Amino acid sequence: MRGFRVLVVDDSRAARQVLVAAMTSLGSGACDEAADGAEALKRFVSGEYDLVVTDVHMPRLDGLKLIHHIRSGSRRAQVPILVVTTD
Repeated sequence: MRGFRVLVVDDSRAARQVLVAAMTSLGSGACDEAADGAEALKRFVSGEYDLVVTDVHMPRLDGLKLIHHIRSGSRRAQVPILVVTTD
């Protein structure tokens, strides 16, 4: 799946950089970044993504709540979500 668009969500800048590099090496066409679930939800609603990669523990809106919001009302509720955590 070349040229796919990814939303990378993590409150750690270093973790986002690693995840973006990994997605780019897999052929991602574009990676957008968000520092927490609230920012990610805004980007998700206004953008078109083929994959969401999210951390679990973040300020304002955690990864599990982000997933809940995506799955329960978005026209793109079936977008794949990869959960990554250091826990």
